[in-house]
Amino acid sequence: MTMSFRPPRTDSVSRYVALGDSFSVANSEAGEIGWAHVLGTALRAVNPKVSCHNLARVGATSGDVAERQVPHALTLQPDLVTLSCGVDEILAATGFDLGTFAGHVSVALRTLRRERPETTVVTVTYPDFVRLLTLPRASKAALGSALRQVNGAIRSLARRHGIVCVELALDRSISIDASSPAEIWRRQNSLLVDAVVSLVAPTRRGVVGLSPSASAHGR
Repeated sequence: MTMSFRPPRTDSVSRYVALGDSFSVANSEAGEIGWAHVLGTALRAVNPKVSCHNLARVGATSGDVAERQVPHALTLQPDLVTLSCGVDEILAATGFDLGTFAGHVSVALRTLRRERPETTVVTVTYPDFVRLLTLPRASKAALGSALRQVNGAIRSLARRHGIVCVELALDRSISIDASSPAEIWRRQNSLLVDAVVSLVAPTRRGVVGLSPSASAHGR
């Protein structure tokens, strides 16, 4: 995780907004709770007055985030924003274009930094879930390549715009050790929540005792 500015004090975080695609949204059919929801629970454990707004939507593209979600987020005047998109885009039936993706994400981040310079913005790279998918070899290779391109763009844009990037892609416990999509989901939730809470409340890391299994169920 990299950071180029001082995060807000815990008591100054009153509004949290999540932006993105299915990565931030619960999968109710699988009995999963989205990591943004779990993060909201953890933030309220630190500050019960925090209001949380999840604007992420299943199937959202980077264009949706830049053109629809970011303007909505700005009206909420958030102190903390998480932005994660790209997975739904590379899984869509239509072709994935890296230049278009990077352009949209850059616009989203630039707008947030310009309009809310005091807001902590956090983005994230994606763990390698492709290795666990049952796909023809060629399809899996193409999808894996697209995922690496997305992660590379996210890293580059985070540096360019001076925002926090949580590196799930480089975490061995997820990208190598996790043996099922459900386990990836649980572990990424735990790591993401712990990383973000440690930014806004450094002395309260692990405040809600999140373990990989607990984070999946919001306990």
